[in-house]
Amino acid sequence: MTNNNEDTEFHLNVDELLSQIAELMGSRTVSSLNSQQFYSLLLLMWGYFEVSIVEAKQGAIGQGGIGTETLAVPKIFQVENGYQIFDYGSYLKTASGKFYGSYTTGRLLITVKAIIELLVKRGAQRVKIDGLDAAKRLASIECERNHIKIVDYKPDIKDQKLKDRLSRLDHLRTYAYSHSAKS
Repeated sequence: MTNNNEDTEFHLNVDELLSQIAELMGSRTVSSLNSQQFYSLLLLMWGYFEVSIVEAKQGAIGQGGIGTETLAVPKIFQVENGYQIFDYGSYLKTASGKFYGSYTTGRLLITVKAIIELLVKRGAQRVKIDGLDAAKRLASIECERNHIKIVDYKPDIKDQKLKDRLSRLDHLRTYAYSHSAKS
């Protein structure tokens, strides 16, 4: 991650965004979408994730963390192949920013992993999360791996399916690397 305070401006023309959405929907107009569809589409186009530290380990402040202190002005980090992280100390957030309109969650998920790494360094024990479902699911899995409890989040069947798929992919990756090394 590199500190990147220069690239923080983002200008959004709402009329332009609505016309892009109408184009994406083909012959359907934005007004023909029900509010749930419209909300879901906007969330997908504006992938975001935020987390706040509820409780941190004692002594985490001196170990690269800031405990539960909240800063008024964020430090901004650009994640390689991801989004920017706005770091308020005990509160971290990210959003697609200049990448809005993307239908993939890859950049968001890469950034979520980077945020969880920051939480681990800060000694977070309990956190609250919000954001796109895919981001929350990955955060749930990463927090579980790092023994961080999530307040007010109940994993569902989709979380378990993702967890199962990731463990199978990890196994296949290990197999593929060991098999290719023998060749």
